[in-house]
Amino acid sequence: MSNIVVAIFPSRSILASALDHIMSLRDLEMTVERAAIVGKDAQGETIILNDQITANEGGIAGGILGFALAALAVLHFELLSLPLLAAVGAILMALTASTIFGAMVGGGAANLVNRNRHHLNLPFEALSRQLHAGRLALVLVVNDNRELLARISQELKLFEAELLPQPT
Repeated sequence: MSNIVVAIFPSRSILASALDHIMSLRDLEMTVERAAIVGKDAQGETIILNDQITANEGGIAGGILGFALAALAVLHFELLSLPLLAAVGAILMALTASTIFGAMVGGGAANLVNRNRHHLNLPFEALSRQLHAGRLALVLVVNDNRELLARISQELKLFEAELLPQPT
């Protein structure tokens, strides 16, 4: 069982200092399982930075990798030495096919990675309503250890953090 700690900070620099401090403490090193940062920009739009990778991000990464591998294959198999029309056709087919295949594999891999991880069961919308523009919230998923949970809360208060009750 894990606990969720939500701390609202007055600025980005204070949040970064607090997170660096928490992660540098040796006795808390294995306590933090996951982290996310929730912010609200000047227009009131909520921004969430976490460790999830979307299928689109995985697809883009896979497509780029597929394209790069195809480009190396073109050089390795000396497709440029073919007659011009055959070379252009072979290169275009190789680059297109490998980019599409890489995108499919990358997107599928991202979905598999996310499926095997538990999601932060946190109502981000409710949290964003409590945030004012320019303020950020640090969301930590920590091991179920009351002593270490109290220590994390104590350490975060050193950095002007406003701790919210654990979401249900």
